[in-house]
Amino acid sequence: MKPRIFAPTVLLLMSALGAAVQSFPAHAESAQSVASEMTWAEYSALGEPHEMLARRVGTWDIEVKSWEAPGVPPVESEGVSNNKLILGGRFLLQETTHTVHGMQFQVVSIMGFDNLNEKFEGVWMNNSGTGMSFLEGSAGYAESGVTSTTGKIHLHQPGNLVTARNVQRFVDENALVTEMYLQDEEGNEWKRLEMVFTRAN
Repeated sequence: MKPRIFAPTVLLLMSALGAAVQSFPAHAESAQSVASEMTWAEYSALGEPHEMLARRVGTWDIEVKSWEAPGVPPVESEGVSNNKLILGGRFLLQETTHTVHGMQFQVVSIMGFDNLNEKFEGVWMNNSGTGMSFLEGSAGYAESGVTSTTGKIHLHQPGNLVTARNVQRFVDENALVTEMYLQDEEGNEWKRLEMVFTRAN
């Protein structure tokens, strides 16, 4: 096979990497400031945050409540979530399906912990749109298994981006709760989503 065949693939990977860095400018600056102090072995090492992600592996039954606006009754639904580790245990792949207003809602997310930036990072997408949402944040993983990440999501219509805060916490080894809070124009938070996970296996 001739080497030039690989050129489009290399360009594509470089383009994707550039887009990712632009999505997290703060992350890029942090990475540059400490890159000389970390080896590749340290960068790829698995630690306590990755162990916490591993606790989420398995099949989970979920009960979902979603609020369209502050103060209105929630829409309730049920579904299932299949979680598994990928890339040597460094990332958690989560595939969730539930029904909302008679329509199947599918969500795929990937979450990991960046040793360089010392933050949890996640990307999620669903079958109601063609865009991706990026979240990053910290965790009290050593004490309570809680992660809190923030990012931007589309609300009600494409282009209407709002700040979202996603909190995940363990009740015990067989129960997990995820809550999403959005900010209104005045910066006040309101609950958009609550998902209660119960381990099925």
